[in-house]
Amino acid sequence: MRLMSLGFSEHEARAYVELVKKSPLTGYELAKAAKIPAANAYAALNRLEERRAVMRIEGPNSTKFSPVPPAELMDRLGSEHADILTGARKELQSLSEPADLEYVWNTRGYKALIDQARAIGRSAQNTLMVAVCPPEAGFVANDMRAACDRGVEITTLCLAACEKECGLCVGDIHRLAMLPDKSVRWFAAIADQTEVLAGEVTSRDEATSVVRTRHRLIVEIAKSYVQQAIALATLERKLGQKFQSLLGQQVRAVAGSLKRARSTKRFSPTSNAPKHST
Repeated sequence: MRLMSLGFSEHEARAYVELVKKSPLTGYELAKAAKIPAANAYAALNRLEERRAVMRIEGPNSTKFSPVPPAELMDRLGSEHADILTGARKELQSLSEPADLEYVWNTRGYKALIDQARAIGRSAQNTLMVAVCPPEAGFVANDMRAACDRGVEITTLCLAACEKECGLCVGDIHRLAMLPDKSVRWFAAIADQTEVLAGEVTSRDEATSVVRTRHRLIVEIAKSYVQQAIALATLERKLGQKFQSLLGQQVRAVAGSLKRARSTKRFSPTSNAPKHST
């Protein structure tokens, strides 16, 4: 029950839900309807009243209880939790020493990759470069759109070079198939040109390697890699068939494994693209 995730005990959550279904009820009626021992039901009601989640209705012969409307309760709880988080963040920041700006953080696991990808999207302030395949794009699309809405300049490289626009990529979109192995997918995000997140995902949706770092050299290498891929995609798109004839033999050999880049598109925040979440 989701109310328990907000700090409600099991009896408190069951009592509130039962009152939402039918109210007003006396403590005895509630205990019977929610299948809670009477003593526990009255204790839960007292606690819910302290939480301002229920209202007491005094009658001539009995006391009944009615729930605070769910929308009103959720709004208040959301505000209270936001205040708690803000206060905790300030306290912890005041205690912490300056962070090592060139840390290298390593982990593995698909959920860890997606969590970090969404986090880096939320933390970006000015620019964000993303190299992504459709499965991961679906999970981070909403956070990328939110970043775009707050003014972050986003450039996306679709590593699958989708022939048809799927609606998941955000910002200035470029397409170039450049994965060396079809059994893996890559994800990379460079935020504000100072922090990079990179991960490799297998065909079984397992992230075998996830790295997040502010190490200057690694950030520069990742940034250059994505920029050069975008430049290649742009040249192919603009020059078309002439592109291959303009390249030397050695360069053609390197570029030969790359699929044709697709056209660039500008994302609109009002797009009707499908929404994905974890």
